[in-house]
Amino acid sequence: METEDPRAALEDKSIARRAAGARDLMRWGSWADMELLVDKGWKDPSMPVRLYAAAAAADIACRRRGAWGQESLDELQQAQLLKWAFAGDPGVNPSMLMLVGAVQTEGALARLARIVRDPRSDVRLGVVTALRRMVLSAVADRALVTGHVASWLADDRLQDDTRAELIKIIGEAGLPALRQAVLSARQRGDAMAEVADQALDRLDARGRPETWSGAWVTDGLDVFELALAPRADGIAVSTPTVWAVPGAHVPLALHDGGATLGGEPAAIVWATPLGTAVPRKALHEGGRTWWSVPADEVAEFVEARWSQLAAMDPEAVAALRAWIDTQEGPSAQRAGAIACWLAGEHAEARTRLDAMLDRKRPRIDLFWWRGRVLADLGQAADARDDLATFLDKTKGDAPFRAEAEALLAELG
Repeated sequence: METEDPRAALEDKSIARRAAGARDLMRWGSWADMELLVDKGWKDPSMPVRLYAAAAAADIACRRRGAWGQESLDELQQAQLLKWAFAGDPGVNPSMLMLVGAVQTEGALARLARIVRDPRSDVRLGVVTALRRMVLSAVADRALVTGHVASWLADDRLQDDTRAELIKIIGEAGLPALRQAVLSARQRGDAMAEVADQALDRLDARGRPETWSGAWVTDGLDVFELALAPRADGIAVSTPTVWAVPGAHVPLALHDGGATLGGEPAAIVWATPLGTAVPRKALHEGGRTWWSVPADEVAEFVEARWSQLAAMDPEAVAALRAWIDTQEGPSAQRAGAIACWLAGEHAEARTRLDAMLDRKRPRIDLFWWRGRVLADLGQAADARDDLATFLDKTKGDAPFRAEAEALLAELG
């Protein structure tokens, strides 16, 4: 359900309409909506509405943390957020604590410290959620967070469920100074050891060159930032020594579990993109978040961006081709063939496409790609056959159809 006037909907008698109004404000609400959302978050008689209102207020706040393209909260606004977040018993609506995720100050973390051992599990989860929002941001002050989390973990009274979540965050955000705390947590039973091992793996991964290699995309939005529209549309390819975007590249240097891009700090975190359930690597640089392209989506990435990739430095294209060959699965196989073509390895591209087309029920778009490769190899007749097959078997609005028609006409 969408509302014509979300603010009016928040005052409606219908629970469904009030919830819908809050959901709409998650995407495009402004600071001017905060007071109403906070009031609903604390006082609405419906728990679902309270939760949606709190989430909407937190999302608005997270759009003003000062990440790439964002305005920054001033000191008065930060103080107001803390006042709203702690205006009542967090047990009434633990989600109100998410507001603290937009405020990186000693005072904010000190307030969370007072309730991180609350006997109510949902309140403790609220603290963890606020901290995760804070520390996975592209503008996170991880040194500030590290000191506070260290003191929380040193307290034996901390509940194991909360301790486990904090250990996860150490790995997700990359807080290497807390490695000993993670090692200590391994002694608290098998379940905690499993969590600690994953955190240690992620801490160690940041020092390995392959972690920084691959393909990346950005929409300009910060981690956990929900907005009506993206602010950018960018791609990058990285090796352990180079970060390349179309038309430019800068050196990438690894050191002490972190990196610099062109001399400026960069960091890798593990976060879950909105609308998904699987954590993914994200790279932060200059207040911007870049998401890694996973193996099962790499073909879609290459197919959608091939013209931009072709405009990259040849070394970057070659690096992309080499990285794709380290991935597994049918998507990576298809992407590898296209990457060979982009890298000028036409004969290898054809060999790979031939192998895929020899399989039972091959993808029809492979005929387009082989036709493209054959045309570049000067094999016009074979290229025309593949392009004709592709056009015969696809609908009028199919991807690459216009390109195939144009190439076929060019080949005569």
